[in-house]
Amino acid sequence: MWYLGHSGWAVRTQNHWIVLDYAPGAPDSETDSLINGRLRIDELSEGPVTVLVSHHHGDHFDQRVLGWQEHADVRYVFGWSDALDLPGARISGQETLDLDGLKIHAIPATDAGSAFLIEVDGHRIYHAGDHVAACNPPEEAFTQGLEWLAETAGDVDVAFLPVFGCGLPETAALRSGNLHTLRTLNPRTVFPMHVGWTGYFYRKFARWIAEQDVQVGLGIADQPGDRFLVRNGSVEKIWS
Repeated sequence: MWYLGHSGWAVRTQNHWIVLDYAPGAPDSETDSLINGRLRIDELSEGPVTVLVSHHHGDHFDQRVLGWQEHADVRYVFGWSDALDLPGARISGQETLDLDGLKIHAIPATDAGSAFLIEVDGHRIYHAGDHVAACNPPEEAFTQGLEWLAETAGDVDVAFLPVFGCGLPETAALRSGNLHTLRTLNPRTVFPMHVGWTGYFYRKFARWIAEQDVQVGLGIADQPGDRFLVRNGSVEKIWS
């Protein structure tokens, strides 16, 4: 797994590449590479590439990803339906999409678009997008979809959770929602996200997790380009 900044991730499984909410912001450069968190589509070889975009906000969706269509094995899934002329599949509401070798369960996010639970190559990966709680304890609009995911797909191997922002000034509510997510989806490993380009809040999240009654592996990114190996519930940061 490569951290691509903010809520962006590139995930490599046995047979697939998955790109989640990639929105680099800065202009393209000749030095762009996974090693600095700036994705080039020609780096993603050996298997199809599925690009998932949870919603239309500019910190989650950069239309430059649409330029990857010339790559023969790229397909798109968008977590909202509106008048934009976008290639690929749309998924919104509480529903499941079956693609070749990949299954996506979507629930409506509390802020915008969808949260995704992806089943691929025997793994279950949850990406929250902007699905966060606004209340403490969390409101039904937040909890109901998560409970459906747990009933539909079961426990997850990896969860990407927003730990700051999403338009919510109330930190206690956001934490309460993340704790509910941990106890409902029971992820084996967790990656905090949605904090621009700094790892400070991710390390703060790790300290908070240590105080909770949950046992999870943690992947703490410090900067775009950080990469991790997840295997059998353990997470290892790769330094070279």
